[in-house]
This record gives sequence, C-alpha cells and structure tokens, in this order.
Amino acid sequence: NRNISSRSGTVKNRVGTPRWFEKISASYNFNAINQTSFYDSTFSLNTISLNDFRNGFRHSVPVSAAYNVLRFINLSFGSTYTEYWLTNRMYRFYNSMEGRLDTVQSRGFYTARDFNATMQLTTRIYGLQMFRKGKLMGIRHVLTPNVGLNYTPDYAADPFNYYYRTILDPNGTIAYLSPFEGSVMGIPGMNQYGDFASTINFGLNNNLQIKTRSRKDTVGTGRNITLIDALNLTSAYNIAADSFNWSPFNINFRTNILDKFNVSANAVFDPYGLDYETGRRSRNTVWQEGNGIARFRNANVALSANFRSKQRSKEDNPAVRTDEYNQLMQYGGYNGYVDFDIPWSFNVAYTLNVDKLYSFYSKNDTTTLTQNLLFSGDFNLTSRWKVTFSSGYDFTNKALTITSIDIYRDLHCWEMRLGTIPFGPRKSYNFSLSVKASILQDLKLVRRRDYRDTVQ
Repeated sequence: NRNISSRSGTVKNRVGTPRWFEKISASYNFNAINQTSFYDSTFSLNTISLNDFRNGFRHSVPVSAAYNVLRFINLSFGSTYTEYWLTNRMYRFYNSMEGRLDTVQSRGFYTARDFNATMQLTTRIYGLQMFRKGKLMGIRHVLTPNVGLNYTPDYAADPFNYYYRTILDPNGTIAYLSPFEGSVMGIPGMNQYGDFASTINFGLNNNLQIKTRSRKDTVGTGRNITLIDALNLTSAYNIAADSFNWSPFNINFRTNILDKFNVSANAVFDPYGLDYETGRRSRNTVWQEGNGIARFRNANVALSANFRSKQRSKEDNPAVRTDEYNQLMQYGGYNGYVDFDIPWSFNVAYTLNVDKLYSFYSKNDTTTLTQNLLFSGDFNLTSRWKVTFSSGYDFTNKALTITSIDIYRDLHCWEMRLGTIPFGPRKSYNFSLSVKASILQDLKLVRRRDYRDTVQ
C-alpha cells in the first residue's frame, strides 16, 4: 500500500494583484494497493500466483479556485479528477437456460476515470441602525445568501460506459452494475448511472446582533449581544430529476441566552402535497394545489444549560501533576479524567420533537409529540472523592431513563472507580482499582456485574 501526495506551491514575494490563474489551487494524490489473503497453514511460495493478488492504482487531482466578482460576490469553483488503473474486470448475468447466475471474469490492464464539478456564489448584505440616545446603541442584521451548482455526468452512457445493464434473477429485474465491482481502489463512476446528476443548492443565513450602552463603560465601545446566532433556510432543485425536483425546505435556528442557555430548533417542510387516499406524496406542489407554499413534516426544539462552580487554581490541585493528567491532556482526552478543579457542575437539556404523520385509519394527518428531559452533573465530596450522575425523564413513557451514579476515589498513585446503574432493567455495576501511571495501565483489578449476567 503506497500513498503519495503533493500540492501546488504559492508565489513568494508577490507584487500587485494576483492574476486569475494564480488563484487556482491544485494537488496530486497517488495510491497503489497490492494485496492478497491466505490461510497461514496452507501458505506456500510455490503455489501463490499473480492471480491471487488484488491490485490497482488511483490518481486523484483536486482543483479549486476562488474569485471576487463585482467587489461583493465571492465565486468559487471546484472539481476532482480521478483516474483508475485496474487489473480485474467482471461481468455478471442471469443464465436463464441453466437457471443460475454466471460470472465472466478477466484479467488485464483497464483504465477508467471520473470527475465532478461544483460552483458556489455567496455574498453578505449588512443592515445597520444606530441610536444616539438610550441604552440601545445599535442593531446589526447580516444576511448571507448562497447559491451553488454541482454536476456529475452519467457514467453508464457514452463515452464512459462504466456501468452495464444486466438481469440477475429469473423475474427479469434490470440492474446497473460496474465491471469493476470489488476493486481495491473503489468503483469508478461515483455510483452515478442512468442519468446525469445536477442540483442547484440555495440557502439564506441570518445573524442578528445588538449593541448596548453601559454606565461602567467609559470608552463608549458598548457591549455586543447576539440575539440570533443563526437562522438558516436551505433547499435544492434537482435539474436531472423527471419529478419531485424540489428538496424539502429546512429551517434551522440557534441562539444563546446570557451565555448559559443554548436554544436550537429545526423544522422541515415538504413542498409537495399528499394524496390522503393512498398516503403517497403528490407530484403536484402544495402551491399548485392552492394550499400554501409547503407542508409541515416535523420540527424539534432543544434547550440546554450548563452550570458549574468557580474553577480552583491548578496550582492548588495536586492532580495536575500526575502522569494521568499529563497523558490525557497531551492527546486532548478528557472523558477519562476526573477534574477536581471544578467542585461541582450541573447540566440539563430538554428536547421536544413534533412529527406530522399520515394515518391510514383516519386518512388524515396525525401529530405526535415526544419530550425528553436529561440531566447530569458531578460534585466533590472531599478533595479526593468525586460523585458523578446522569439521568432523565421520558415524558412519552412517563418513566426515568437509564440512571447512572459513579464514584471516584483518588488514592495518590492509584485510583478507584465504581460505576453503577442502581435500578431499572439494566441494573449493573463496574468496579476497578488501577495504577495511574500510563506505563502500568494494565495493572488493575476489575469486578463487574452486568444485567445480562445470569443470577445464581
């Protein structure tokens, strides 16, 4: 297995505005694989042959460019060209004379290539209103519209012919297959056959901020408060499809309140109507049927908050000088580390899901609500003892979710952990006593009892 990659360089000490071709970025990647598999008990160099190996080569050239059009519009292009050098080709078809599936396989040198292309247009529109008096200094609204286009050709048609139509069962079902299926380098053609693929993507993002005055502010810069972090509307139109060209409309919302409460929401609307006799989507849009713009499908709202005590100074905590801390922080790990710097913390999250489903019994829509409340936290009993917990409440089933209570004890060079699910159908516990030093991480005592264990 061999990988080689290189990237185009940049012009140093550039003088003046870069020319259009100097904004083009390209790279080259080369992969080669030669592999075989065998049972070690039957392996012999005298019996192995070239036909026992699966091999191939792949060359990939990603190209991208970004330009500024009319000062305020950002235009970007992207394309990836990939060439395959393969040594095996296979065709499958149903033999109706003998009632079986036949395979014709040949070895040689075969080439194939594929590519796709993308284009993106984006800009920003600013709305600003300032106030000279009052606590409110100003309001800023940022609109970020974007339009994109992507294209992938039909790789089952000329001049590619990387997919063929065949019958695989006695029912005469026609399927598209690639003669290079099972290739170690992947299948050429990007799984695009029967027609080309081309989609126009569009979206609109909103951001809303205000600036307020404060009596403590002697400089007059004010304080920025974000009311809406993001309010996105996205959809797409499939040029290649013969029906249902429009994709569902997605609306996403996200904000933060007082730097403590996170609020997010999502809603999906279907631009096509529904045949209430069959329960299937109509080929006509909701607008054509005179019922508005789109039909509501589902939505969800999530509220979360994180509370924690003031962090202790790391100089006062001997835990930061342990091998355990140094090892985990070096690789960005945190889940396995118990932080005594924070005496207590509490997290709570609430989710609400609304789904509008078709009912075959009433021949109408049925709205279902799903609510969940989750909470977790931890607190220090002493400077060496910590307790963590997590649980929740399912409003639909009117029952607690899986509840866990864990206890940790710092034993200087050793550590003790006790993880429990004290009640419920998955009641269990897990006890471990281990050395903190990473070089002795396998030196530990473990005792566990799982809910799937048979009780004697």
